[in-house]
Amino acid sequence: MIPMLFLILELLLSCLAAPLGTYVSEAKNPSFPLTRTNVPHPFGITDKAMKGFEISCGGSNGTSPILRLGSSSYEIEDISLLQGNLSIYAGAIFYRCNQNFSIGSGFINLEGTPYIIANTESSKNMLTIVGCNDAVIISGLSSNYSTSACVSFCDSIDDVINGSCSGWGCCQSSIPKGLKRFMLWLQSPHGLTSMVSNAANIARCGQAFIVKQNKFTFSSEVLQNVAEDNQVSQNLYLMTLDWAIGNTTCKEAKRNMTSYACKKNSHCCNSNNGVGYHCNCRQGYHGNPYTGCEALLFTNGNPKIPVFTLARY
Repeated sequence: MIPMLFLILELLLSCLAAPLGTYVSEAKNPSFPLTRTNVPHPFGITDKAMKGFEISCGGSNGTSPILRLGSSSYEIEDISLLQGNLSIYAGAIFYRCNQNFSIGSGFINLEGTPYIIANTESSKNMLTIVGCNDAVIISGLSSNYSTSACVSFCDSIDDVINGSCSGWGCCQSSIPKGLKRFMLWLQSPHGLTSMVSNAANIARCGQAFIVKQNKFTFSSEVLQNVAEDNQVSQNLYLMTLDWAIGNTTCKEAKRNMTSYACKKNSHCCNSNNGVGYHCNCRQGYHGNPYTGCEALLFTNGNPKIPVFTLARY
């Protein structure tokens, strides 16, 4: 009975708090930028990756890993095996100039993929609007119909506070949990223009997007570029996607050991943001749980950090 209690405790620690070995194996190593050749399994090129985790090459240097979702391609900034997420660069969801709307690469439909838009609590993803006198509402279209909304005001671009996205030219709101596909409304609320004395003299362009809060800094220059529709790039914003293996729980997945993804010396953890599961190395082991974890070596009582990392964390 006591050994079983220790095993249960170890499983809980593996899923809720990072085991030392797994954390070390994903330690960020800036001397090894993420490229297609060091992307960790289950990701990889078509014949090496698990279904749904295929990547290709591209980006500005031609060697950056690219994730293709629908008809759009996104450069991958980092992958975490431990957290079960990745960060990609995406554009705006919607642009609006006067009454003309256009859809950007940030409008993502993740149905049928192993990905889900990470919510604010787990990733710091934020629904963001930049513009003068605009309102945005985002609503999930799956079983989760939760919504989030934000409104930005403007009287003068010169009056905005650089670094502050709290309603004056810029607004941020939390991302609902469980978003795989969504609808988003971007518009000028009825009567809002009349509340702002200088509204008629401000360019009528705005945009809405999802971005990690610590990866976006608002400024009057940003607002000016949006207001005048001066977009330098369509892929400005870093956002996080959670991913998981399959659409079953750990208990269900273990019934078919042929397709079960967690390999030697690893544990299975149910996804906290939707269906599926991910794998972690057991305490005292390091490496990639999707190919098999190895015992962590110790030198003078301290863990020996592996020279090569499998993914940036």
